[in-house]
Amino acid sequence: MIVYTIAQSVRRLNVGFFAGCGVAFLGLQKQMPQDRA
Repeated sequence: MIVYTIAQSVRRLNVGFFAGCGVAFLGLQKQMPQDRA
């Protein structure tokens, strides 16, 4: 089913996007340590 394939692709893209944002966010926090929460 084409719809199922599209849904899987979108899900994979979303997971990759959020994972990339998380890694970038952690990298920025390690690079620029700040006392503010």
